[in-house]
Amino acid sequence: ELKPDTDNAYILIHLNTKMPLSGIKYQAALENGLLMEHTISKYNVYVSKDGSSWTLAKTGTFHLTEENNYTEIVYFDKEGTTGGNQLWTYNDISYVKIEAVGNKNGISGAEIDVIAPPGDNVDLSNNTIGKLKEPFVYEEGKDPIPAGSVVFKGNYRGNPAFNAMLLVDADDENK
Repeated sequence: ELKPDTDNAYILIHLNTKMPLSGIKYQAALENGLLMEHTISKYNVYVSKDGSSWTLAKTGTFHLTEENNYTEIVYFDKEGTTGGNQLWTYNDISYVKIEAVGNKNGISGAEIDVIAPPGDNVDLSNNTIGKLKEPFVYEEGKDPIPAGSVVFKGNYRGNPAFNAMLLVDADDENK
């Protein structure tokens, strides 16, 4: 939904649910191979639990080039901070407002996505769980994983050293 503002045009996204959010992805629209008029350059991204009280989650400038397919992902800052490489998650968010600073007459874009916090998908089945018969060297120079260790195979984003799994049974109970 495009909402005109007295100062800047903005897009208001109502998620129709409450969810944790860590960032947004913006892809600019092209016309004849060129960025369309009203492409977002400078931006402010706000989040809200109720649609009336807003928190500034990120401010900056999109760097849209052919090399990045005119697409950029930006991750939110902790309230009151800017910059750095931190990843901050706002919980129970129902609304996202993307304000195009300096765009008074509209916004163009091909795609806008909201980014949930990263997580790991560890799909357990007979082929993804096992017990080591002998020590396993994961990384040269590091202690091996001892024989007899139970291992789970899955897809990880980020550094698996920061991951912890909670195993539950078929009734979703931790025993």
